[in-house]
Amino acid sequence: NKNQKSYIRDILEDFETLNYRNFNDMQFSSTKTKHIELIIGQEEFISLSLLNKKEDLNDFNIISIFEPTETILPIELYESFNSHLILIFADIRKKIEDTNLSLNEKEELSKLEIQNKDFEILKDYILNNKDKKFIINCQVGVSRSAAIGIILENLLNDNQIDIDLETNKILSHWRYSPNPIILEKYFNKDFINKYEENLDLDNIF
Repeated sequence: NKNQKSYIRDILEDFETLNYRNFNDMQFSSTKTKHIELIIGQEEFISLSLLNKKEDLNDFNIISIFEPTETILPIELYESFNSHLILIFADIRKKIEDTNLSLNEKEELSKLEIQNKDFEILKDYILNNKDKKFIINCQVGVSRSAAIGIILENLLNDNQIDIDLETNKILSHWRYSPNPIILEKYFNKDFINKYEENLDLDNIF
């Protein structure tokens, strides 16, 4: 939005005068796993990028997720990271076929969902950059980024993932509510059935 772009522009203009912080001193409400350093929102990512020393950020890969209607953040925010991937898809949390929309509306909405090509791009990116940890962000760092985090952990743990609500570091964290449509589209039905048996869907989804 306009206020966000103005905020970013103002900070970028003063980039050289910022007092850089130590990465480890920055506090975020986030989980941490073997392969994931942070799952956060967009404003947190902006602060992380602008207020840290470049050499600290180079230890991490960044995956940023945007809504189709959002403006992509300036490339300057990504240049200090080891690598970055930008994905664009909507945070649709209900099966489109279960809605009361018209057929044309459903077709248009389905184009905004995460697509198979997005999964392929994501998998290639993760496997090609798995030597360093990942930071994942979406608009608020709750739904899409958490679902992508689950996929990332599954992929880098030989397609095995702990789905217990008490022990999974993403599912057990108070902040996250992983997008169920993303998970259903990525994982097979057996996984989803098993997943649903282990979770209180009213709280998680």
